[in-house]
Amino acid sequence: MGGRNQGADEGGFYVVTFAVERSLAPTGDPSDYVFDVDGTVLLDREGTRTKVGTVAARVVRVGRARDEGVSVFEVFDSIDQSLHEFHAALFDPEEDEFKPDLVECADPDLLIIDTIELDEDHRGHRLGLLAALRVIETFGAGCGAVALCAAPIRRGLAASSPELGRVAREKLRRHWARLAFELVDTTDVMVLDLAYEHPSYEALGDG
Repeated sequence: MGGRNQGADEGGFYVVTFAVERSLAPTGDPSDYVFDVDGTVLLDREGTRTKVGTVAARVVRVGRARDEGVSVFEVFDSIDQSLHEFHAALFDPEEDEFKPDLVECADPDLLIIDTIELDEDHRGHRLGLLAALRVIETFGAGCGAVALCAAPIRRGLAASSPELGRVAREKLRRHWARLAFELVDTTDVMVLDLAYEHPSYEALGDG
């Protein structure tokens, strides 16, 4: 099992590939300061790769927007409601900077992990956490924090069964706490301050 936790499988190993799409010409819209990352988790067995999961993330270039005189609020308000909610949870509305009680790292940008989904047969071996570490390692340069929404994807669950929704939410929060993510006030947003070390691949494998 230890090998699986390090991204290996009996007779194979797991990898994640990333794709980033950017327009060559800026549009002049605040959304220019946000780019999406699409990842694919693959199981490689003797050179044959099978897709077993997906990753979706975003990078918000807060520092560049601020340097170029673009409102950080408008950047976070330029795409969808979820991005706006991250701004509300993490940023001081007066200064348009990270709230100092949440993020001490001086780097201005924000990395958001939107979703990590794995096929059922490949869950339970911390592959999601390992994939998250790869996202942070690959796209976290210049970012002061990493954030995510710790709410079950089945958003109707809480409405149909409040108790099941509560249990699922608490389980998800404990899961991300293994990477030192902390809950922000009464929101579903969790944040990892990159001023501090987060658990290593080895620590996750041993846990």
